[in-house]
Amino acid sequence: MARVYFLTPALRTRLKRPLGKLYSRALALKSIGKKPLITVGDIATLLALRNGKEPWIAFTDGKCQRRPLALKQKRELGHWKARKWSLRNPHGTLSEEAFRLCRKLFSLKKERHWVRVKGEEDLLLLPCMRWAPLETLLFYGQPRRGGVLVGVTKAARIKAGRILNQFSKTPPGQRTQ
Repeated sequence: MARVYFLTPALRTRLKRPLGKLYSRALALKSIGKKPLITVGDIATLLALRNGKEPWIAFTDGKCQRRPLALKQKRELGHWKARKWSLRNPHGTLSEEAFRLCRKLFSLKKERHWVRVKGEEDLLLLPCMRWAPLETLLFYGQPRRGGVLVGVTKAARIKAGRILNQFSKTPPGQRTQ
């Protein structure tokens, strides 16, 4: 049986705070340079593409703050030339399939990858922080505040590992208090 990691209420609160440096969205992208970029979220991916910063890997779910993207935004994303993948990752979880796909993508460096997530893509930032190659940059949106840029460093990997260890291995309805 595949293992699933469940977000706890305390961890949900913790993850509302930025895990890296918070910028106005466009400003974050100006400091990227030539480092590999992973985007998490539809708007983060669109902003990167609009600013000429093509992601190495992009995780999207067709939504912005749980609302479907506008048709114009969907079309804009649809023009991006990248190898397409699909992933099922239910809301509030990190599936074993998500971990496997992330690790596989990190080994495929010669092409661009677009992962369309059925469920929730936000938490995929954590396996990226933990296992993406050092010096990779991660960009994701912080609702109503801007964009967050996280550099994959040894310290960031340790931080992500600690956060991942706080996930529950038991579904919410089966946890003991």
